[in-house]
Amino acid sequence: MVFQFHYLFEHLSALHNVWLAPVHVHHVARAEAEPRRAAAHPVRYARTVAQRPLAPQVARIGLPALGGLLVFGCYLLTISPHIGPKLSYDPLRDLIPVGSVVGYSYLLVVRNGIPATTMKEFVEHAKRNPNKLSFTSPGIASVNHMGMEHFSMLTGIKMTHIPYKGDSEAMADVLAGHVDCGFISFSLTAPQAKNGKLRALAFCSAARNPQMPDVPTTAEVGMPALVVENWTAAMVQAGTPTALVERYSREMIKTLFTPEVEERAKVLGFRPNPLGIEDFDAFLKSEVARWARIIASAKITAT
Repeated sequence: MVFQFHYLFEHLSALHNVWLAPVHVHHVARAEAEPRRAAAHPVRYARTVAQRPLAPQVARIGLPALGGLLVFGCYLLTISPHIGPKLSYDPLRDLIPVGSVVGYSYLLVVRNGIPATTMKEFVEHAKRNPNKLSFTSPGIASVNHMGMEHFSMLTGIKMTHIPYKGDSEAMADVLAGHVDCGFISFSLTAPQAKNGKLRALAFCSAARNPQMPDVPTTAEVGMPALVVENWTAAMVQAGTPTALVERYSREMIKTLFTPEVEERAKVLGFRPNPLGIEDFDAFLKSEVARWARIIASAKITAT
């Protein structure tokens, strides 16, 4: 899927150039944009590439002129550096964090035929049936895939990975009973779980989602390390003046974290995540290290 953004964070685009990498902030950006569509400032520079894990375009993303603002999804910052193709930049060397924008967690869901209604029961069932269960993802090395690999490592279960071309296709085969489980986004799984078409076992997040308050978190079911979120962050090229970086950070929080955006985010399963420059820098470095360990342990490759 290609996310096409005609407008993004009008206030920020009026300040400076805004470039886009594959992100999942589309709906939240629209929540901020739509009330003022008539007065919107078009993004001056926007580059989108296929939201496909390991897409060749990923290797060709260039950096904008010094001071240009980039909006990244977590895949390009934390997973892609460890698994082909080679990037034209090093996220920790060539980029400076401005701050995080939004995040959203995944639900671990299972098809209705699985004899488990809790995470504990599912893990026990999987251990009794090594290599007989399958899990889905929207592609090799996607955040969903990496989360399931982490889950398998923490629990010692063994399942077969079946990658698809996107979340919708992955969800369809769980609903049809062709695949047993997966980490799938809240926006896709919530309606199906509420209608009883699949079973939600846990949110892979630190806090419960108010839209589904009865579904526990992975921490509550005994796996506090299994926090798997997709998030979006703003970055600038190394060498950008500190004063401009700080201004971006202030304006981003001012522009995005409004009651309208927060309400839209809740409906879609997003979580406004206003980490500032220093906090996000520490978080980013920890995530880069975490996914590097998991990729190495699971021996995940591009093919």
